[in-house]
Amino acid sequence: LNPAIDGYAITADRNIIHTRATLYYHIENPVDYVFNFASASNTLLNALNNSLLYTAAHFKVDDALYNNVGGYQDEVLERVSDLAAQEKLGIVIDNCQVQNIPPRQLTDIFAQVIQSRENLNKTITEAKTTANTIVINASAQAARVVNEAQSAETNYLTTINAEAKRFSDLLPQYQANSALFAQQVLLPAMADTLTNVGGKWFLPERADGKPRELRLQLNREPITPKAAKND
Repeated sequence: LNPAIDGYAITADRNIIHTRATLYYHIENPVDYVFNFASASNTLLNALNNSLLYTAAHFKVDDALYNNVGGYQDEVLERVSDLAAQEKLGIVIDNCQVQNIPPRQLTDIFAQVIQSRENLNKTITEAKTTANTIVINASAQAARVVNEAQSAETNYLTTINAEAKRFSDLLPQYQANSALFAQQVLLPAMADTLTNVGGKWFLPERADGKPRELRLQLNREPITPKAAKND
C-alpha cells in the first residue's frame, strides 16, 4: 500500500480498508448553494470524505466489510447529512451508497478469513441441525414411552377394576353359602387341572373323620446290565 497513491481509511481495530461512496442529493436552496461557497460541491465532497474516515474509525474491519455493511452505510449517510446541515449548503441528501473493500495486497488473506468464517458458519449450522434432530428424536421417543406407559396403566387399571367387580359380584354368593360356592369354584378348576393328567387317584375320607396317612414308595430305575465284550 502506497499512501501517496492509494487512498485508505483506518478502522477501529487499526486495520486498513478502501472505501468509496456515491452520494445522491438535490439542491433545496439555490441561493445558499451558489453564493455561500466558492464551490459547494467541493465542500460537500470534503464532508463526504470526513464522514467516510469518521465512520471507518468507529467500525471494526469485519463489521465494515462483512458483518454490518448496512449499518456502516447508514452511519456515513447520517454523518454527511449533519455536516451538510451545519455548513448550510442548501441541499438535501437523498441517498448514499458505500462500498468497502480490503487492500489489494491483502486480498488472499481476507479471502482466507472469509473461507474460515464460512466454514465456521457451516460447522455451526450442521451442529445445530444435528442437535435439533437429536432433540426431535428424543422428544418423539419420550412421547412414545409416555404413551406406552399410559396405555399400560389404563389396561392394568381396567383389568384390576374388572377383577374387583367380578369378586364383588361373587361376594353375595359366597356369603349366602360358602361351602357350595367353594365347590362350584373348585370343580371347574379341578376339571381343567385333571384334563391332561395321565393317572388319577382319589383318597376318600375316613369314616371316623381322621386324616389318612399317605405313603409313596419310590424305587430307583433298575440298572440295565452292560453287554459282555467278545474276546
